[in-house]
Amino acid sequence: MADSIRNQILDAVIAALGAITAGATYNRTVNYVSEDLVHWEKLDKNKFDAAFPLDLSETDEQFALYSTATNDIKATLEIMVTYYIWSGVATTRQARGDAVRDVKKALLNDATILGLVLDIRPMGTEPVVITDHYSVLEIRFEADYLYDHTAGG
Repeated sequence: MADSIRNQILDAVIAALGAITAGATYNRTVNYVSEDLVHWEKLDKNKFDAAFPLDLSETDEQFALYSTATNDIKATLEIMVTYYIWSGVATTRQARGDAVRDVKKALLNDATILGLVLDIRPMGTEPVVITDHYSVLEIRFEADYLYDHTAGG
């Protein structure tokens, strides 16, 4: 049985985050991506910048009433990327702004994600921890997609 559309979306998010590499397109490099959230103080410094994407709440609504067609349920999935930054020399203010821009650019412009969803939009960023050398951010998105009720999403 094929992966659910929800799993395919999260797989595409993981791949897009893993492709963030400083250069012509991005300002930061993501060195570690995982769905297994590790406390920022316990993560090896060589794994920073680190991104931890999680699929959170989902709402569903009937998209086509009494339909025998596929893709008759519209779902909205909340995705949160917890992003860790470490700097050994300075504050992380510039790095925070660069990281948020890079994550948004990666997810909003990824062809695989865009092929799976109707729409993906940023919902906000919240700093969770800010110290002289560490920052932890939560960057949230919502993605709308369709699925067949017989497949269950």
